[in-house]
Amino acid sequence: MRGVIVFCILIALPALAAFGHDAYLAYDTHHPKTLEEFWDVFSLSDFGWLIHNYERDKFYTLEGYVKDGTFTEETMRYLISLKAFHVGLGVAGVCYLYLIIAFLYGIWPFKSLIEGSLSSSSDSFSRSNRSRTDKFKYNRK
Repeated sequence: MRGVIVFCILIALPALAAFGHDAYLAYDTHHPKTLEEFWDVFSLSDFGWLIHNYERDKFYTLEGYVKDGTFTEETMRYLISLKAFHVGLGVAGVCYLYLIIAFLYGIWPFKSLIEGSLSSSSDSFSRSNRSRTDKFKYNRK
């Protein structure tokens, strides 16, 4: 269960990083004095703007693959016009939706939680099948 919690935190980091980046840009460029001034100058950045400014080579490589006037061009224009924070929330939302469905149906990673045991191994050396006082015995022949 601890792994699921860590996964939920990690999957939220891109959205939080995009929001933090936008907050830093708003504060660094305008130096607002009050919170109201900050929210007046704050805006979310486009996903394409981030790629263009920080990964310029990849942006131009991608641009070379896209043909003018095709479905791919329209789709790419739509994708790069999305806000980076919303892209991060969308990815996190899909992952959280999977976790909710997995919990309801008892599939991975919640399978061991439903079965009532963290270890489904029947091996005699597994931690769940031996007590703390048992020592590991090595018999050399």
